[in-house]
Amino acid sequence: MTAVTRPILPSADLAATSMFYARLGFAEIGRWPDEYLILRDDHDIELHFWCKPTVNRWTNDVACWIGFASEAAVHRLHGDWAAVGVPDPAVLNPPTSIAHLTEFQLIDLHGNLLRVGAPRTDR
Repeated sequence: MTAVTRPILPSADLAATSMFYARLGFAEIGRWPDEYLILRDDHDIELHFWCKPTVNRWTNDVACWIGFASEAAVHRLHGDWAAVGVPDPAVLNPPTSIAHLTEFQLIDLHGNLLRVGAPRTDR
């Protein structure tokens, strides 16, 4: 049996969220205005957003983990995202190796933290 996990993240503005993630290769696969947004990219990453106009980018403490099987996939995705860049106040951190993982972090316009990583192979 295989399970699929899809994060549901807050967004103060679903249209702004859609435009932000479109730069990173995500397409809308569902939108309910002022309620809900579903995005998916070519890596089968699917992100769900619910509309929360009061979410504060600086105090939002919502996060999710996006795991890959290989470090190479993590580095490729980071390279793709870095090539298009993210607008302020969003942040895209470079990949780092920590303990048993290689990962990078994206903090989006509304303060959602996406941790993208894979198990290290050099251990």
